[in-house]
Amino acid sequence: MNDFEQKLLEGFNYTKHSAKYLSFKNQVAIDEQKVLIKVANSNLLGFVSKFNHRIAYIYKLDLTHCVYLKDFQVFEGYYGTYILLNKKYWNVKTVSKPFEDMVNKVDTSWQTQVVIAKKQEKYNLQHKATALVGRMNSSTIQGSKEYHEAFM
Repeated sequence: MNDFEQKLLEGFNYTKHSAKYLSFKNQVAIDEQKVLIKVANSNLLGFVSKFNHRIAYIYKLDLTHCVYLKDFQVFEGYYGTYILLNKKYWNVKTVSKPFEDMVNKVDTSWQTQVVIAKKQEKYNLQHKATALVGRMNSSTIQGSKEYHEAFM
């Protein structure tokens, strides 16, 4: 692993299985400043950044709130899609056009993300499961090559 990846995953208990896959024993970093959360693909919206023309993502929180993600924060897992969030960069945005497929209002605080990750971690421990992730292939995310109208 390079220095960037080591810094990105600092605080997690993970094992490198190959050049492609990592397994995580914990989904909350030791200091609770980072979390790894399994999400439904419908909660992610990919788009091409008009600044650097790279794929970026929107993590939809509710009808009118989201968080921007960089491509290195999104992982395709063996059992689903995972996102890596950092409290330092937790910056909830309000969109101008609501997401039609989301619920009206949820708690968008950082602590809610920690609670979600802890519940997923507890479930994995109870069922002897693990978060097995690999690098994200952007074409697997719905709408990955289109801009969302709310951000134009």
